[in-house]
Amino acid sequence: DLDRFHLVMDVIDRVPDLRERASHLRQHMSDERLRHRAYTREHGDDPPELAGRGRAPRARRARVSAMRVLVVNAGSSSLKLTLLDDADAVLAERELPAPRSQIDEHALREALDSPLGEAQAVGHRIVHGGERFRSAVQIDAGVESAMRELCDLAPLHQPKSLAALDAVTAQLPQLPAVACFDTAFHATLPAPAFTYALPAQWNERWGLRRY
Repeated sequence: DLDRFHLVMDVIDRVPDLRERASHLRQHMSDERLRHRAYTREHGDDPPELAGRGRAPRARRARVSAMRVLVVNAGSSSLKLTLLDDADAVLAERELPAPRSQIDEHALREALDSPLGEAQAVGHRIVHGGERFRSAVQIDAGVESAMRELCDLAPLHQPKSLAALDAVTAQLPQLPAVACFDTAFHATLPAPAFTYALPAQWNERWGLRRY
C-alpha cells in the first residue's frame, strides 16, 4: 500500500523548488521506509517509535523544521490531515468527519488555522491514476481534469479524494500540491498479471485491466 514515506518522497520529486532543498529528507524517507519494512517483516508490527504516532512528546512536536509536508488522506467517512517534518515526526494531525464526502468548510479552516497550515507543500492520496498516471505528479488544471475522468474506475473512493483536494486547495491555494496514486504501486505489473481472461477485443475496446 502507499505509505507516508512514499507520499513525502513523491512530493519532493514532483515539486521542483523542493528537490535540492529537501534532498536529505528524501534520502531519509527512503532509508526509513526500508528500515520500517525490515522491522515489520521480522516483528509483525510497526517499530515502537511509530506505534504511538500522534502521541509524541510536546517538545518534539514543537520542533522547528526546514521542511513541512501536509499529507491529506480522504477515507470513507473522514479526512485525515497529518503534518510531517524532515525527520518524519508528526508535528500535528487532525481527523475531521466527512460523511458522504461532505467536508465541513468551517471545520477544515479551523484545522488549518494551526500548525497544519504551516506546510510548504501538500501530498494528496488519490485512489486511481488509470493508465496515464503511473507515478506521482504535481497537480495542475489538466491533471485535475484527468483525475475526475477516472471516477468511473473507482466510484466509491475517487470522488472522496477529489472532494478533499478541492477543499484543501481552497484553503491553501498558494501551496504546490502533488497527487500520489494507490494504483502507481502496481504500475509495473507485467501484461500477464494485469490482463483479464476475457476476449482481447474487450480489453482493448474498453481498457479493461487489473490495477
